[in-house]
Amino acid sequence: MIGTRYEEYGSFAGDLPFMLQPGIRRTMYMQSREQNWHEDPELQLCTGGEGRVIVDGESYPFKMGDFIMVGSGELHYTGTDESLEYTCLIISAGFCRQVGIDCGRLDFTPHFRDEELLSLTGRLTDVYLDRSDQLRTAKLYRILLDMLILIAGKYSSEREKPDQPDSAITAVKETIRYIREHFSEHFTLDELSRAVCTDKYALCREFRKFTGQTIIGYANRYRCQRAAEYIASGCGAAEAARLCGFENMSFFTRTFKKHMGSLPSELKQRRR
Repeated sequence: MIGTRYEEYGSFAGDLPFMLQPGIRRTMYMQSREQNWHEDPELQLCTGGEGRVIVDGESYPFKMGDFIMVGSGELHYTGTDESLEYTCLIISAGFCRQVGIDCGRLDFTPHFRDEELLSLTGRLTDVYLDRSDQLRTAKLYRILLDMLILIAGKYSSEREKPDQPDSAITAVKETIRYIREHFSEHFTLDELSRAVCTDKYALCREFRKFTGQTIIGYANRYRCQRAAEYIASGCGAAEAARLCGFENMSFFTRTFKKHMGSLPSELKQRRR
C-alpha cells in the first residue's frame, strides 16, 4: 500500500532557488512506497527506461523524453515495473512568486513533450554540474527563468476555484492554500475550518497526520518564510512582521528565530 508524505523545502542549496537531481534511478525493487506533495512546483524528465507518474490520482506514462509537471500541492508518485531514470527539478515557490508566476494559482498540463524545454533542461544540468564557471549562478538564473516562462506560457492556466473538500487530504491541501492566501490576516481555527467546510477537530487531526505539523505551527512557519522574503527585499523587521500577520513584535522575533534559525535583525544584516 502506498502511503502519503508531505515535504517542505524551507531553503535551497546556496543562492540557487531550486533543487536539481539528475540521474535518479528506480527499479521494480528499489523505489519509494509513498506518494508525496509539497508547495514547490516540480518538473520531471525521463532520461531512460520507462515507468509511470501518478499526479492527483491520474496515471501518466513516463518514457524517454517525456516531461511531467507537478503543480503546487499536487500528490504525486513516480514508479516503474522495470527500470527508470529521470531528472527531477524542484523550483522554489517563493522565487516563482518573485518573478510574477504564482504557481499556487496555476493548473499545469501534467504530461507533455517539448524540444525547447528539453534543450533548456540539458543546459541547466550542464551548467549546474560545472562548478568552475565563475558565471554559473547568473547563467542558472537565466536558464531557469526561460524554463519558467516557457512552462507558464504554454502549459498552464488559471486555477479554478476548488470544489468543496470531499476527502481528508483535500481538506488539508485546502487548509494550506487558505493559510498561504491569508497569511497577512489574523484568523482562528474556527474560521479556517469553516472556510474549508470541515470539522475543526477532525481538520486538526488530519492536518497533523498528513503534514507532521500542527495548523498553527505550519501557519507561523509560513509567515516567517514570507517575512524573510520581505526583509530580503528591503523591509524592516517590524514592517515585515506586520505584513505577515504578526501583531506582537516580541512573539514575531521568537517565532522567527525558532523557524528560520536567526533573528530578523541578523538576517537583515547578512543581506546588506
